[in-house]
Amino acid sequence: MVISGFEIGISLRYPARSILEDFNYVEKHPIPTAYQLYNPTPHERPTWDLTSVLQGVRPDRGYFDLSAPGKVKVHDDGYTEFLPQKNGTRKFLILKPENTQRVRDTLVHLTSQPQ
Repeated sequence: MVISGFEIGISLRYPARSILEDFNYVEKHPIPTAYQLYNPTPHERPTWDLTSVLQGVRPDRGYFDLSAPGKVKVHDDGYTEFLPQKNGTRKFLILKPENTQRVRDTLVHLTSQPQ
């Protein structure tokens, strides 16, 4: 299992400009409609969900590095803690700063394109 952590989503936000401009190929696209109803632009939403999908469908494109194996502990307050473990079955995504724009551009392209 690969985890897209809080730090990925916070450091890589979906651009408000895309919400405003890239979905106009249909009159009422559900993505910008839902986005605006949830929290109107100009906010830029964290992308931990999108980065999980990107890694799942394109794992060999080098968008992210992976951590060493380990396990995840979920505390009573909902905080998650990654514990390195040699025989662990979990890894988390690591975003190198030099890949940030490439990943953001890919997310925008794949999310907003009609095909």
